Amino acid sequence: MKSMLLGTVAVLALSGAARADVNLWIDDTSGNIGLVDLTTGVVSNVFNTGQALTDIAFVGTQMFGTTFTSLVKINDTNGSSTVVGNYSVGGGGMNALVGDGTNLLAASNATTETYLIDPATAGATNFANSVLPAAGDLAFSGKTLFLSGTNANAGDSLVNVSTSSVVGAFSPAESSVFGLANDGTTTYAVDGTEIFTVNTANGVLTPLLNYGANTLGLGDANGTAFIAEGPSGAVPEPSTWAMLLLGFGGLAMFAKRKMARLAI
Repeated sequence: MKSMLLGTVAVLALSGAARADVNLWIDDTSGNIGLVDLTTGVVSNVFNTGQALTDIAFVGTQMFGTTFTSLVKINDTNGSSTVVGNYSVGGGGMNALVGDGTNLLAASNATTETYLIDPATAGATNFANSVLPAAGDLAFSGKTLFLSGTNANAGDSLVNVSTSSVVGAFSPAESSVFGLANDGTTTYAVDGTEIFTVNTANGVLTPLLNYGANTLGLGDANGTAFIAEGPSGAVPEPSTWAMLLLGFGGLAMFAKRKMARLAI
């Protein structure tokens, strides 16, 4: 019984753990990657990758990048890069990438499909319909996958890939939301060198900071990523919390009754 109780407590603790990170990795239009501290706006660790990266992502602590046509493995301590392989999908427009804890998910500006990418080979399979072509990035918020999509009628828009629906145009209207990332508690968007927080219920953007004045050469964003991105750190849905708490309460009551019987 003690082991069951401890196991339930461990599930609650692990499931509810937030993964907030103040350090956002950004790849820019010149092939640089760098860190932006979202608390202070300080830019650090800027390296040139030698690649025209359209987005970046992590699987564990390993950084990957994408070009329009290939998957790239990146050393985030010095910027060196190695091409993993060329894509067989995406129509030559792959520009969005996110890690899911084990694999990568990607999207293209030439299709309305999201792809599952093998980080070891760049092998790809269809994953889900993303409704709109990719404007530049994918991000998980909890267990929900979002995309910055290109909408010819409304400008760049937030897409809920998990439900294959358009949440709405980013507001105030932004012409190039190339970066989208979530730190476990908050979703961020980047247009140029300006970083916003995102309301994932309606696509409303709130200005946070602009890193454009940095002296290390990190320029307009092509993509963004947090090291611990993906759904693995997601907080359970309210219904899941209720079930866990009820289970924990039931186990505690059972143990209490058993102790009372033993005392008789």
